[in-house]
Amino acid sequence: GRSAVLRRQRWHAHVQLANAVAGQARVLLGLLGKPDADLGVMLTGPREMAKINARFAGRNAATDVLSFEPDEDDAGSNSNNIGDLVICPRYIDDALDVRSLKEQLPVYLVHGLCHLMGHTHDHQHDTKLMQAEEARLLSELQSQRRMASIGRPLTNKLL
Repeated sequence: GRSAVLRRQRWHAHVQLANAVAGQARVLLGLLGKPDADLGVMLTGPREMAKINARFAGRNAATDVLSFEPDEDDAGSNSNNIGDLVICPRYIDDALDVRSLKEQLPVYLVHGLCHLMGHTHDHQHDTKLMQAEEARLLSELQSQRRMASIGRPLTNKLL
């Protein structure tokens, strides 16, 4: 019936987003000089994101992106592992508009990757450095992937 059609449409939208994120991640890892790096990326819903955020950051609420550096066991067994990102598309765009998410997801992917590369936004100087790296990566990603438009660095909101 109608609900099965809607579920199938949502499933196709999620597959499109996952494929887009995987391709963008490969390009970004190359831009970071880490083309062989292993990066885990999980797209999840708000309830699961809130659970993950509560468990690892002590905040019982959904958020846009979380980054996790590899633990010692992971790092020892696979020196190419740079960590994991958890992204909540529905937190970013509650309507789950695939077109706008394709523009916005790279922003969150880049932000999380910058954290995995050691960038922070704890102090204004650090935020400016992170913002410059986010802007560089987003610009190069847009050019290499021939994307019509792309979101602005997340750290712009922090300056």
